[in-house]
Parts: sequence; structure tokens; C-alpha cells
Amino acid sequence: MSESNEIHRRGFALRAFAVVAGLFGVPGLAAIVDPMLKSADAAWSDAGPAADLKEGKAKKFTYEIAAGWEKRKEVGFLLKQGEKIVAFSARCTHLGCKVRFEGSEFRCPCHKGVFDLEGKPRSGPVSEPLRRYEVRLEKGQVKVKV
Repeated sequence: MSESNEIHRRGFALRAFAVVAGLFGVPGLAAIVDPMLKSADAAWSDAGPAADLKEGKAKKFTYEIAAGWEKRKEVGFLLKQGEKIVAFSARCTHLGCKVRFEGSEFRCPCHKGVFDLEGKPRSGPVSEPLRRYEVRLEKGQVKVKV
């Protein structure tokens, strides 16, 4: 067999492998990666009775979000401000640590970030405010769009 035929056979085999890999590999890879890349549609989560909220005191609530193929529990804060109820994520906007409500501010224990009652950065390395969620009341229950 000549060297020329050997090169043609090798080229054909490589092309055939590429076609088969493309037909089966790309859709298979997409089926694995796609759920991780999709952002789930926002859903309304029950955050508890509005009557439990006190002016100037943040109350924790939990909710679930899609994380690939699984659901992950997250924490947020509800805060009554006059007649209005606001909801914040408990994730620091600096590096994602969980913030705590202490006194009259939200504090991040990781890098000493501090947010005021509006969720705005007060000190530390944070530059973005805490993420806010849309809130509505239904029959005395607080619903948060997460």
C-alpha cells in the first residue's frame, strides 16, 4: 500500500470521526451544560405573615432557587419601612458571603462590608447595594419575587 493511500485513509477516518462526534457529542454536551446555563424564571415565594414584621427590624426568610438540576435554599431579609415592605438578598454584593442584620444595619462578616437599612453600601469593600426583590401582599402574607 502506498503512502498516499495511507494518508487518504487516515484523513477519511478523522473526518468520519469528526462527523460522528458532532452528531452525537455536541447534543449530548448541550444536554449536560444547558441546565447549568439557564437562569430560572423568577417565582413568587411565601415569606411569611406581614403582621410579624416590626419597623426597623429585619426578619429572615428562606426561598429556593434553581441551581442546575437541583434547588438551592437561599436566605433573604424582609424589612418594614413605614407602610412599605422591602426584601433584600442576604448575599453580599462584594463576594457573595451571607450578611447578617445587626442593630440597624446589614453586616458582612467576610470583609467587614456594611449596608444601611436601604441596602446601600455604607463602608468596607462593597460598592453595589444589596439586591432587592419585588414584594406584594396577598391576604396578609408577604410574597417575594425571587
